[in-house]
Amino acid sequence: MAKHIHIVACSPRSGTSLLQELMTTCFRIDDFCAHERSIFRTAGMHGDVVCTKNPREVPYMQWALLLNPDLYVIYVLRDPRSVIVSKHRQSPDQYYSSLKVWREFESYRRKLEGHQRFLVVKYEEFVTAPDVVQERIRLLLPFLEERCSFSEFHRYASPSERTARALNGLRPVSADRLVEWEKHLPRVKAQLQRFGDISAELVELGYEPDSNWMDQLRGVEPMYFDSVLDDTWRSMSTFKMKYRVFRKVVVYAVERLLHR
Repeated sequence: MAKHIHIVACSPRSGTSLLQELMTTCFRIDDFCAHERSIFRTAGMHGDVVCTKNPREVPYMQWALLLNPDLYVIYVLRDPRSVIVSKHRQSPDQYYSSLKVWREFESYRRKLEGHQRFLVVKYEEFVTAPDVVQERIRLLLPFLEERCSFSEFHRYASPSERTARALNGLRPVSADRLVEWEKHLPRVKAQLQRFGDISAELVELGYEPDSNWMDQLRGVEPMYFDSVLDDTWRSMSTFKMKYRVFRKVVVYAVERLLHR
């Protein structure tokens, strides 16, 4: 069976498009999706190593890893403040995700901590030390053959039109936007008022040494904006979504048995 690398994340707009381009450009991957593809829709993919990505599929990964011993999952973690102020070129006037989504996906990530085929990669790490992250990935996935370094990917990459839009243009790996959230403090404050303080998570994940970052929000008037996902996001905690997970996992299990 092919080795299958699937990229998920703490939320959409966390850097999965960039990581997929890094992976498929800098490692020898036999087949991969042009932009996004569900882990449950890999029919027709060929080769010894395939790569897919769908940032919304972390809720399925616990079962998928159990059912597929050739599956390797890379989870992109990003500072939630950066996640909630990110925008997509298709909707330039709207913030895309929310703290609600980030927190829910993080709850699934915690359940997979320590799994031998589950790797957490911080967005902040692969834009500041791309080659160090590439070596971490290579150690977990020793079957990968390196073609070029992550730091040189922009010289060789040929992203699809959709991926280029998601990346907001092809450019060298850069840390320029790591503190972009500081330009959107009204949005950050509104999200905290709506979904609660995130200082404990920021400290735990190494994004802040303490809660003093909140001082930046003093005197800031919150501004409440709808997120793109506000209208489309359905929590995985609902019965309907739990049934959806169960149904997809059962189909995945049957397909695995049929293709042994």
